Amino acid sequence: MPQRKVLAATSLSYVLVILDTSIVNVALDPIAMALHSNTGALQWVVGAYTLTFGCLLLAGGAMADRFGARRLYMTGLLVFTLASLLCGVAGDINLLVAARVLQGVGAALLVPASLALINQAYAGNPAGRATAISLWAGCGGIAMAAGPLAGGVLIQTLGWRSIFLVNLPWGLIAVGLSARLAASARQPRAAGWLRLGVQLFGSRVFSLCVAVSLLSALLLYGLMFVLSLYFQRTLGLSPLRTGVAFLPLTVLVSIGSLMAGEFVRAFGSRWLIGGALMLYVTGFGLLLMGGATPDYALIVVPMPLIGLAAGLITPAATAALMNAVPPGQAGIAAGILNTARQIGAALGVALAGALL
Repeated sequence: MPQRKVLAATSLSYVLVILDTSIVNVALDPIAMALHSNTGALQWVVGAYTLTFGCLLLAGGAMADRFGARRLYMTGLLVFTLASLLCGVAGDINLLVAARVLQGVGAALLVPASLALINQAYAGNPAGRATAISLWAGCGGIAMAAGPLAGGVLIQTLGWRSIFLVNLPWGLIAVGLSARLAASARQPRAAGWLRLGVQLFGSRVFSLCVAVSLLSALLLYGLMFVLSLYFQRTLGLSPLRTGVAFLPLTVLVSIGSLMAGEFVRAFGSRWLIGGALMLYVTGFGLLLMGGATPDYALIVVPMPLIGLAAGLITPAATAALMNAVPPGQAGIAAGILNTARQIGAALGVALAGALL
């Protein structure tokens, strides 16, 4: 299968997975009213997905290396699509949380396998692989950024269940695209995945990329959880207006994701990640200066800085990490990196909920 088709198929499925980490934020208040749930339950609606996703990614990466990325990719895609249907028809908060757990299982199988497939498709072409990985990660950044606004539009017009049911047609399209991909992808085998995972942390570059990814996700998703409830409950915004209110943050995430590939080639991953961390420090410093209940005008100033930082870090860290590991360990490396991100996201939501 041509390299571009591999990239297109895996990027579409990755968009669906990452979209579901952020699209649910603007649905929190409607879900609370419809299913009579409290803030603690809402934390689980967000966290059940990201925590399951993160905790199983290592196993997913190892299984991709051992049993073949193509098999795990298709299995994960089908599980994720089915779980999205179950989320959309859930009648109470417990069923919704259970379906979100199943979504996380599918995502954990799909994501490391998709990155391993890209790594295989561009084997022997490090420059092309770095560009492809940056584009793949950038698609995820755009999906995360589009989540609040897309969710606001869907909820305003079709209700909160639509944010999950929208995955069905796109999931089926991804299955169709991936059928041909699955017929031509190689099936690498690997043994001793736990030992390999521990050995990878012997690389300073690998360890730093994992740590930075965890920190970035913790800050971003914790902030989005707090702001979503603040916009809807304190400022009284509708889901659609909440999605619009997130634009200064999410648009810059998209811009950063799109620019990251060029910046990595121009300046290198190390300088780009360092600059992004400085943007995080500045943005959160300005946000804290606004006090406990700031007006939107005070929130809107630091949001672009934080969004740009998040958009730059993800592709830069992904490209740096994948170039630091042998191709045969791509699956487990991808699993560790994405585990860090999803655990960071879950921790961010948990810490944010504790502060409310």
